[in-house]
Amino acid sequence: MAKQVHGPLGGFVGKLGPLIGYRWRGRWCVRTRPQHVHNPQTPLQMERRHAFGEQVRLAARMAWAVDACLTLEARRAHMTSRNLFMRINQGCFRLGHDGLQVDYAHLQLSRGPVAPAEATSVAVDDDGVLHVGFDRNPLHRRCSAHDEVHLYVYSPSAGGGYLFNPVRRHTGRIDAVLPQWLVAGDLCIYLMVKDSKDRWSATTRAPANSTADTDMPDQEVKKIFPYKEKSVSLHPKRNIVTIITHNTTITYNTT
Repeated sequence: MAKQVHGPLGGFVGKLGPLIGYRWRGRWCVRTRPQHVHNPQTPLQMERRHAFGEQVRLAARMAWAVDACLTLEARRAHMTSRNLFMRINQGCFRLGHDGLQVDYAHLQLSRGPVAPAEATSVAVDDDGVLHVGFDRNPLHRRCSAHDEVHLYVYSPSAGGGYLFNPVRRHTGRIDAVLPQWLVAGDLCIYLMVKDSKDRWSATTRAPANSTADTDMPDQEVKKIFPYKEKSVSLHPKRNIVTIITHNTTITYNTT
C-alpha cells in the first residue's frame, strides 16, 4: 500500500497499482512494477547478498563515528551517512571464503581538507586508560591549534566501539577511559580532526605495534570519557543537523 507524503501534490512511497513510488537522492521517483521477477538465488548471488548485509551491519556498529563525521557530507549528497560510509570504503571490503573480510587499517570514517593528526604511541595502563600520543600535523599543512581531534576505538571481536570527547590539536595527547568490555579486546584506534568550519580530515589509524608509552610527554593526565548517549535531530527548514552526546553537542549548518 502506498503512503502519500507532503500532501496531495507530494510524492508517494510504496506500491500503487502497477507503480512503485520511492525517494532517491532527494528526488521523488516512480517506476513500474516488474511483471516477472527473475531471482535464481545462485550461490554467488547469495554470497554477495550476505556480504552486503555484513557491510550494512558494520556501518550500524560504527554508527557513532559514521553519523558524527559523515552526516553533513551525506546530506549534501542526498544520501544517508551509512550509505556514504559503504561507498567510500568499497576498496576495504573483500568477499572471501569465510565471508566478508574488512581492511580495518584503511577504513575511512571521515574525509575532508583538514590536516589530519597521526597517532605515534599507544598504551593501555592497568586502570583501563588508553593513552594515545599523536603528531599534531604530520603533513605540515596549514592548520589551527584549536582544531578538535576525535578518538574512535573499535573492537572487531566485540563488534562495537566508542567515540570519545574531542581534545584540542595542540595538546598532542589523548587519555581515554575505556569501557571494561573494550580493555581486553583487539582495538582499532582511529583519529579524525574537525576544524571550526565543520570540515573534517581524512581518518588515520594508529599502527597495531605502536605500544610504547615512553614517548608520552610528562604532563597531568586529563581523562576523557566516551559518549554515553547519542541522538540525532534534523531541522530541514533551518538546514541544521544537531548530534547530542553525553556532554557535547555537535551542530552543523548545512546551508
